[in-house]
Amino acid sequence: MKELNILVLGMGKSGVAVASLLEHKGAVVDLYDEKARDEADQAILNLERKNLRLVFSDAPFDFAGKDYAYCVISPGIPLDRPFVKKIKSLGIELVGEMELSARYFPGPYVAVTGTNGKSTTTSLVHHILRTAGRSTLLAGNIGEPLSSLVEESTGDMTGVFEVSSYQLETVKLFHPAVAAITNITEDHLARHKTMSEYISLKKRVFMNQTDEDHTVLNYDDDTLRGMATETKGTVLFFSTKAQVEGAYLSEDRLYFKRGDSISVVMPREDIKLPGRHNVENALCAICVCHALGMETQEIADGIRSFGGVEHRQEVVCELDGVLYVNDSKATNSDSTIMALNSYEARIHILLGGSPKKADYSLLARTIASKGADPILFGQTKDEIAAALEGAGVSDYRLAGTMREAVDLARENAEEGEIVLLSPACPSFDFFRNFEHRGEVFKEIIHEFEKGKVQ
Repeated sequence: MKELNILVLGMGKSGVAVASLLEHKGAVVDLYDEKARDEADQAILNLERKNLRLVFSDAPFDFAGKDYAYCVISPGIPLDRPFVKKIKSLGIELVGEMELSARYFPGPYVAVTGTNGKSTTTSLVHHILRTAGRSTLLAGNIGEPLSSLVEESTGDMTGVFEVSSYQLETVKLFHPAVAAITNITEDHLARHKTMSEYISLKKRVFMNQTDEDHTVLNYDDDTLRGMATETKGTVLFFSTKAQVEGAYLSEDRLYFKRGDSISVVMPREDIKLPGRHNVENALCAICVCHALGMETQEIADGIRSFGGVEHRQEVVCELDGVLYVNDSKATNSDSTIMALNSYEARIHILLGGSPKKADYSLLARTIASKGADPILFGQTKDEIAAALEGAGVSDYRLAGTMREAVDLARENAEEGEIVLLSPACPSFDFFRNFEHRGEVFKEIIHEFEKGKVQ
């Protein structure tokens, strides 16, 4: 790689990480962003050095005049952007950040994808491995880019990577020893246009597998069950409805079946996280960990000690008998419906965010059937309000900010009830990302808890 010229697109977390990795490997890197130089943070400007050059859109730059070996694209950049199309038209190979980083990872790795549940499942698998004393590395869409961690990885490590549809757009040689798909429902259609395209992208997670590998699929999802004939790896299913080759739920116990051997993993009640969807996440993790050669008991021990993922049905505190829950990671309706169905108590739910191509009608009907109290904020509040009215719900309330939404929830919440931030929308109206949105929610609640706000 020494002296290779490489173009990296995007100065976000992934772009900066992969540019630094490539420069460390001896390449000369141009890191490009559509913003102007005077819009860049000082921390970005401080990255500039001899073999890592920053290129901004307000300065003349000729892609054609550079002899680039390839171009690494960050997952947040759509492939239909004009400057991406120009790069492709010049015959410059596009490589994704995850794809490139995985080539440098020295050990076997697991890739978990799906519409919902992938963060919890990825974190759970990592936790089970770590609890059992195995060397493991957590990376990908879940937080830290793999490119920022791969230099510290060793051959005895098992990588556990959450992989999004955006990252799967640009995989070519990506080859997980275990590939898992949690579920597939409508999401990201503003970028992927059709469900068939979205489904095709998810299939790319196992496209390079061989008969020595494993694919874990949700048997209860018709689309995923049908994929079993398309993968070359050994298929393990998970199900809450049927006894399958893999992991399943029966009479409130979790089982694992492989051939004629059936073992009880644990009682359902030992899973700390609420909701049937978290049973599915545990069943998926059981399959993944068995595929990695782990024993049933150490898998069960890991699940029992797992407390969940930040911003995913995260309990913030109980205040005056009211439970406050941060589910900021719920950026689509299906995820919010899962959260609503996780609790028996009455829910005061904070909904709304930045727009995406989405249908809120099923969410509205779920809110109606649960008798939940909806408080709407963000750019999508009117769109969600229309869906609620269509479902016969007229007693929703509107807020201008997160703090106003929390105030409205506190006004009506009674002892034994729940205030739930589960927006069903992306976060880019008022916030940098869903993590920022969740942190703001928690800060507001902790202010109430500490008596700073009356």
